[in-house]
Amino acid sequence: MKISWCFLVISAIYAATIEGQLSTQGFISIDCGAPSGTTYLDSTGIMYVSDDSYIDTGKNYKIDQKYTSLSNQASTLRSFPNETRNCYTLWNVTKGAKYLVRATFLYGNYDGKQRAQISTPLQFNLYIDLNLWRTVNITDASSEYAHEVVTVAANDFIWVCLVDIKAGTPFISALELRPLRENIYPHAFPNQSNAILFRLNYGPTKSVTIRYPDDLYDRIWPWYQYDTTMLKSIKTTANFTRYSADNFEAPYSVLQTALTPVSSSNLTTVSYDAPSNYPNFPGYYTVLHMTELLELSGNQSRRFNIFLNDIIWDSSLMLPYGKAYYRCDPVAQHYSSITFTLVKMSNSSLPPILNGMEVYWPMTMKVNQLTSAADVKGIMAIKADYNIVRNWNGDPCSPTIFSWHGVGCNSDEPPQITSLNLSYSGLSGKISFSFANLQSITYLDLSHNNLSGDIPDFLGEMSKLQVLNLSGNHLNGHVPDTLIKKSKYGLLQLLIDSCTACEDKSNKSNLVIIAITVVVVAAVAVVVG
Repeated sequence: MKISWCFLVISAIYAATIEGQLSTQGFISIDCGAPSGTTYLDSTGIMYVSDDSYIDTGKNYKIDQKYTSLSNQASTLRSFPNETRNCYTLWNVTKGAKYLVRATFLYGNYDGKQRAQISTPLQFNLYIDLNLWRTVNITDASSEYAHEVVTVAANDFIWVCLVDIKAGTPFISALELRPLRENIYPHAFPNQSNAILFRLNYGPTKSVTIRYPDDLYDRIWPWYQYDTTMLKSIKTTANFTRYSADNFEAPYSVLQTALTPVSSSNLTTVSYDAPSNYPNFPGYYTVLHMTELLELSGNQSRRFNIFLNDIIWDSSLMLPYGKAYYRCDPVAQHYSSITFTLVKMSNSSLPPILNGMEVYWPMTMKVNQLTSAADVKGIMAIKADYNIVRNWNGDPCSPTIFSWHGVGCNSDEPPQITSLNLSYSGLSGKISFSFANLQSITYLDLSHNNLSGDIPDFLGEMSKLQVLNLSGNHLNGHVPDTLIKKSKYGLLQLLIDSCTACEDKSNKSNLVIIAITVVVVAAVAVVVG
């Protein structure tokens, strides 16, 4: 049986001797745990910033001086000893656009507890929006662990969350977001992301890691360390062209080196297994990058078959010279163990060649369970307006176990905020117009704060509002007619202190006392988080 594969449309070719204009526009590069206000250019030329504007929980640490980091970002980290879920909010992304998100972790015994051991690994869960990305498993205090996912933004913000699973305190060293071209990684779409298992660069003769600016998307391509008695490196400095249907765009610095067998007819790739603790594992996608680096002449030829385990995956493959080329799975493979073998054909004078490899798996995204984007923006604006310091990050409603304190939601798809209790929260200043963005809210409690100024008209225009508690504040001015009428006709339960100097709109020279007494009927159910 032959397994079909992703292929390049050869009829349309564009020249690309220059990869493109270097740009970090749209990059988000966060050095987690760096002092507030930190900004610096990394050795790659990418600007990194501290994380204080992306999260307001956790504590900053430096790794132990006994350990060294390969990057500036890994020398500091943010640790989360108190809350179960802690989330970074990555703003200024484009809804429907495709991004690579990378989280990096270097433990470095920052807490002196020597938690990162093979026998006692440090573990916690990593989420993107509401979706389990992977369980971070740290067994070496000196190693950097980097995890990548290709995802399509469900809103104009993305959450990256760390969740405590009682196997060590979650922490993070760096968080990065990179915009991708729309058609790259075709297996990623709105309800499916791609979590990277590994990415390898075949052919360098020494340890080297390829990333930006060689890779315009700042993907990380580590060196594949090989047995020199079995494999040898070949390389070129020649320029390449790409097919217009290139859906992966491996950087030219990866394609300019390759491995080929020394004497054998076969080249075996890295083998990898499905997680044994994941019975419903969705399978792996594999991408093999192969480009002919030699200008073959005379009777020279390079023809080979590719086997997935014992099944032929592609046959009679002949690589075009100087063209960026690849093969990939159209569907995820569900074998418990996967090995690709490139086998020289009998009519070939040269053995197979391999330049690079990527492996990733599909993640189903819970798009419809995300809280309404309008409600998220509204509640985040309220948080900013009053500088509310509490663990209000990540999705306000989902999952319900992590819904925000004081926030109640319905079970619609998407969920909407229906109640908000901010009593005794130290709010001061005027009542913010941001509350008007919560169009589905039925219960709003702003009692016992230091709010002042007029009672705004927009409160009476919130069509679903049934209970409004403004008592225990320092409000003045008139009570909007719409609120008075709704209260009078039983459409709204309004709790407000009696005004001693409220303004009569019909005659500004006269001061009157307006006192509204509302009895909260026990039969009215109010949900408060």
